[in-house]
Formats: sequence, C-alpha cells, structure tokens
Amino acid sequence: MKAWIVGDSFGTPCLTTDIWTEGNTDYYNGILPDDSVVQGTEWVKQVAVHLGYEYNTLFNLSHPGCSNDYILHNVDWILNNESFDKEKDMIMLIPTNSSRFMYRSEQRGVGKNIFKFVDNKTPHLSTAGSHETGDHVLDEFTALYIDHEFEYYKSVSAYDKLLAFLTLYDIDYMFCPGFWIGNEVTKIAGYQPQFIDIEFPDYGIGMNADIEHFQKRHEGDNIYWDQPLSDLYSNHFTDVGNDAYASAVLDYIESKR
Repeated sequence: MKAWIVGDSFGTPCLTTDIWTEGNTDYYNGILPDDSVVQGTEWVKQVAVHLGYEYNTLFNLSHPGCSNDYILHNVDWILNNESFDKEKDMIMLIPTNSSRFMYRSEQRGVGKNIFKFVDNKTPHLSTAGSHETGDHVLDEFTALYIDHEFEYYKSVSAYDKLLAFLTLYDIDYMFCPGFWIGNEVTKIAGYQPQFIDIEFPDYGIGMNADIEHFQKRHEGDNIYWDQPLSDLYSNHFTDVGNDAYASAVLDYIESKR
C-alpha cells in the first residue's frame, strides 16, 4: 500500500530553501530549525503513514511552482504506471493556483519544449501566472487578459471529473484543496462540484502555528517577523507547522467517517 503524492510546493518533502541561511541569519537571528530537524516531517508523509500507506519520496511527484496541468499529467502518468497498484495504492492530490499556466520559454530552446508523456517529473514548459516572469507580454497577459474566475471554474471542474473517475474505478484517493481556502468553491454561482469537499483545512493552520510557536518563544527578541517564514521551507512549514497541519487534516478525515 503505497502513497503517491502529486501537487505543488505544499506537497513536496520538507527541506530548507536556498534562501534559508540568509533569512535565518538576517531576519530570525538563527532561531529557525534546519534540515536536520525538518527533513521528513512533511504533513503529506504524516497523513499517509497514519492512514496505513507506505511513504517514499520516490513516489512524491509534487513540484514547486507547478500548474494544475502538471498535476493532472502526473495523475495520468501514475494511473499508467505498472508500479501503481490500483487495488491497494492511494493517490494524494494537491491542486494549486488556477491562474498558473505553462508557456514556451524562449531561453529554454524550442527543441527542449517537446511534450513527452513519460517525462513527467519536470514540466516541459515554464510556468507563469502566480509570479512576475519579467516578460512584459506574459505578465500583461496574466494581469489583464486571463479570466481568473473562469480558470478557477475550469480547475474545479477538471478535478471534480477526475475524482468521479477515481471513484467509479474504486481507486483510493485523497483530495487536498488547501490552496482553495475557505468556501471559495461556493462562489461559482450555479455550479456545485459533486466530489470536492470545501471544508478541507486551509494552509493557514500550519503557517499560523509556525509563527505563533516562534513568537511565543522569542517574544521581545529583535526578530524581523515580516520576513515570510513560509518562504524558507520547501513546503512552507517547519516541523511545527507540518505537525499542526497534519493533525488538522487527520481530524478532518476522522470527522468525515
């Protein structure tokens, strides 16, 4: 019974990022936990193991900054992979920002932008939509011409149909829409997804747990709290935030039984 994880950065294994040293030194006075503490504490691992599934980072296909296209591609890749046991394994799905989209990046070269279904672990195109790319055409397109409400509806609808498929074929899955905070799905007037639960815990639980933990223990210290702690860890939580969010997810699961 293996857990296959596919999502954005929130689903990745927990490690410090490349700006951790600077952030920990310049803003947090050296109080933050390093890789020796946080590695292996990711909430997806905690949840999968608690539910009785084997967790291995080899089966964690989550990718920082990816689009939902990347996630959906990887779900198909998993379902077509001989190592995936449809009778016993579980897919943990972690959707991302619906505004993200893939585009052909000139600097990567045309010959390197060819889609190959079997090359799943790295998006074959660059991703835009949730950050400035520096390309004024792309950034203007994102800001002025994308219908973000429609893109959100398309993402919800695509995942809802995917969950219907997985349910039909009795494939175990766990859908974790923590990025879609609160009751955002209900804002799509006239549309109600059939398989997506809008009560799933949002990521703020883990992020707030981290901030409260360190502020409580270092009250009065000269700490620059405005520097986002979440930017310093690959899945945006320390071990404390991962524990808090995993606990919230498991409580949610228990409440649905």
